[in-house]
Amino acid sequence: MRRLLPLLSLLVLSRALCQPPGWDTFPEGAIPLQPEALKARLNGKTFDFPTWEGIRFQLYFATSGYLFITAKLPESSRSGQWSSTWRVEGSTVCMRRLSENGCVEVRERDGALLWKRQIGGEVVTLTPE
Repeated sequence: MRRLLPLLSLLVLSRALCQPPGWDTFPEGAIPLQPEALKARLNGKTFDFPTWEGIRFQLYFATSGYLFITAKLPESSRSGQWSSTWRVEGSTVCMRRLSENGCVEVRERDGALLWKRQIGGEVVTLTPE
C-alpha cells in the first residue's frame, strides 16, 4: 500500500490541474446532516465512488467503528486496501489516515450522500452497494 499511495497522489495532483469548474464545491441544495442521521446512513454499510482521475474507491463503515477502504487504479488490476477508525463529528466523518487524523465533509442532496474528498477536495456521490 505504501507504494500505491505516491502513485495515487501523483494521479490526483496531475488531474487536479484539469478539473472542470465546480468539481470541488457542493451543488446547490446540498445540506449538512445531523450527526445521528449521518451515522445511521453510514453505519454497517458499503459505498462505492469513482474519482475524477478514474480511481474507484469502496468504503465499508463497520459498526465496530472501523472503516475499510479499497482503491482500484484505472485500467489496472492493481489495488490497495487499508483500514482506519471512523467517527461522526457534526456533518463530517473523521478518520485516522496513515499517521494523521482528518475529517471529510458530508452533505445530502435528493437522498444522495455527497462526500468531499480529503485529497484533492473533489465532491463525489457515495453509491450504496
